[in-house]
Amino acid sequence: NPGNADDNSTFLDEIDKENPQNDLYSTLYKNDSTSLLYDSIAKLPEREQIILNLRFGLNGEKAKTLEAIGQKLRISPETVRRITNASLVQLKAIYEQSDTVA
Repeated sequence: NPGNADDNSTFLDEIDKENPQNDLYSTLYKNDSTSLLYDSIAKLPEREQIILNLRFGLNGEKAKTLEAIGQKLRISPETVRRITNASLVQLKAIYEQSDTVA
């Protein structure tokens, strides 16, 4: 359950678990593209950036559950889940676009 991510779990680990068909994890891991990851996240709308930062513990924060994020943003955990998944799809598209431009 991604809502119960352990303290050793990273953002990239969660992408792999939640979206096994998504090769963003392996691509970023192989290329050690952490800065590209953060640059790609910065291209997302503000709400999506906030949710990804909270969900996966980016920017030095501890990862939050769907419920905790929902309470903080006053939206349902299901809405948080949907936004997270949609954001990951957008993130992959942004990354792939950057990769083809580079």
